[in-house]
Amino acid sequence: MPNDADNNSEVGNLCGICRAAPATCHLCEIRSGEKTVLDLCDKCMTERGNLLNWPVPDLRGARCFYCGAAATGAGMNQAWERDLRGQQIHYTCSRCLKNQHDLTLDAFSLITDGGSAEEQMRQIATIIREVDEQVRAMARRNDN
Repeated sequence: MPNDADNNSEVGNLCGICRAAPATCHLCEIRSGEKTVLDLCDKCMTERGNLLNWPVPDLRGARCFYCGAAATGAGMNQAWERDLRGQQIHYTCSRCLKNQHDLTLDAFSLITDGGSAEEQMRQIATIIREVDEQVRAMARRNDN
C-alpha cells in the first residue's frame, strides 16, 4: 500500500506490506502528476516482483546512470527507454533521482494534448532525453 501520510518516501520507513522490516526498495509511480510511493523490504519486494514477473535489480556494484556514484535505486527501462539509454535497468543515486524526478514532472506539464499516441510518445522520448542530459550536467557541476 502506498504511504498514507503524504506519498513521500523516507529512508528508514517500515515496509508498506509486512510493516515489520525496514523498507529498502521504493517503488514510485507518477500518473497525471501525482506521485505514489510503495516502500518495501527486500523480502516483500522479491515476493511482489515474482508475483508480477518483475525482475528485481541487484544494486551491489551498480553505478548511477548520471554521475557514476553507487546506485541507491533502480527501475526497469521500457523498450523505448532501453533504446534511448542503452541499458535494461536504469540505476540512480538518490541525488540524481531527485533531480530527474523534479525535472521530469516540470517537463511533462508541457506535453500537448490532442496529439496521436505516437506523437505523445515522441514528445515523451524527447523530454526524457533532455532531462537525462540536464541531470548529467547537474551531476558534473556538483562534482566540480
